[in-house]
Amino acid sequence: MRPRPREQGKQKHRAARRYPAYIRDHFREYDIGLEKIADQFKISISYFSRFLKDQTGLTFMELLTNMRMEEVKQELRGTDKAIKDIVTGVGYIDVPNFLRKFKKAEGITLGQYRQLYANTNDKAL
Repeated sequence: MRPRPREQGKQKHRAARRYPAYIRDHFREYDIGLEKIADQFKISISYFSRFLKDQTGLTFMELLTNMRMEEVKQELRGTDKAIKDIVTGVGYIDVPNFLRKFKKAEGITLGQYRQLYANTNDKAL
């Protein structure tokens, strides 16, 4: 027996509350993507994409990039790990590409960022 449409809507809504946690838990994986998440929750890619945009105002890639950028900045401020290890640790395989994205977004290199903000706990930077 198939669930009625109203019950299906409730099931989707309950599952939707788990999407942000799933992304937070898995954003470091290099192969995370819309398809993988949609498969995980048994929803269509277009539904997930629209839902995310409606909830956050960001596309999946924008959200993922922001999460990774923030994690890199936190690691640069609080650890002495090698930059390459930090970047690959947040899911980027193409380190030079990330370096360019970071410089474009922040206006400085990762090394300069580390020098400016090392050992600060200000998460708003």
